[in-house]
Amino acid sequence: MPEPVYGPPPGAPTAGASYARSSGEDLPLAAPPRRVPAVMHLGLFAWRGWELFTVVMVVVAPLALWIFLPAGLPVMLGLVLAVVVGYRWRLHRQRMRVLRWGKVATVTDVTTSPTSTSYTNVPMRQARGWRTTSRAYTGQGVRSEVAFEVEEAPGRLVLKGLPYAGGVVLADPRRTADALCISSVPFSVAPGPDGELAVHVSLWQGIGAGLTLGLYAALAGIAVIVAGHTWT
Repeated sequence: MPEPVYGPPPGAPTAGASYARSSGEDLPLAAPPRRVPAVMHLGLFAWRGWELFTVVMVVVAPLALWIFLPAGLPVMLGLVLAVVVGYRWRLHRQRMRVLRWGKVATVTDVTTSPTSTSYTNVPMRQARGWRTTSRAYTGQGVRSEVAFEVEEAPGRLVLKGLPYAGGVVLADPRRTADALCISSVPFSVAPGPDGELAVHVSLWQGIGAGLTLGLYAALAGIAVIVAGHTWT
């Protein structure tokens, strides 16, 4: 059974375009609460090039300031790490909660519109059914507002980047604000033969998570060393 395609073709957003479809997943998912493989915790450190670039620039750009005021560097590093790790942890907790408790939602409407953001060779993920692919995208960003129902409870989900293309939407019927499109998960995930989630982490995704963890650990180490030399 071929997977349905929703929305406009990638790279050709249309303002105000609206698409009403129901989900067409063909892989049964075990009833919640279901087991989420431990490897999914690597998603906490998934590689995000724009985030890492921003962190490095925030720390390196005021280099002259750190030369004359080295005691301020550990404070800046601590604040940056607290914000970044806190944000990642919040998203990770919500993602794990939806994967454990969410049910496959029925998509009732999709409205897309262009955003003011343009991308050049930025890695982005897009899903059709349970199948998620990644590619370097160049073009204008798209805002997709996805309306759905799960056990007759309505909800809405906003996606930015590539247009929504029919990816499975999971939502917790007890609180539909806890919802995600499967393309938002950093790794490929789909139900196995027993209905439980199976996760595939590619070699490059594993390397990216390791580099992210290593970079933030190095920044924390620098903060500790500099504080030890300047605060005593």
